[in-house]
Amino acid sequence: MQASRHYVLFRDEPGCWCAAPPAFRNTALDPLGCGKTPQTAIADLLVQAKFLERADEEGWRLPVLADFVHVRERIGIALCGKECEPRAARISPWPGPFVRTGFL
Repeated sequence: MQASRHYVLFRDEPGCWCAAPPAFRNTALDPLGCGKTPQTAIADLLVQAKFLERADEEGWRLPVLADFVHVRERIGIALCGKECEPRAARISPWPGPFVRTGFL
């Protein structure tokens, strides 16, 4: 089975939006963006150090909304928590969120 070369956009059990890089396996190995909208989930993914490192290693360009494949089925687990809080805010070593807003 060949790994997907597409960015993926999907919803978890509570209904939070999740943005994942190509060849997403799981949250322990790969970065995952979370948010209340597709745009906030993508913005969350793009500010994570783990994503930026992988993008550099793999030669990925920074994606825009049109680069994501929307998976319509919800997955049966909560990846982002009940409040859909961006993961970067929970794992970032920086004192505040740094979000790029002009990429969409």
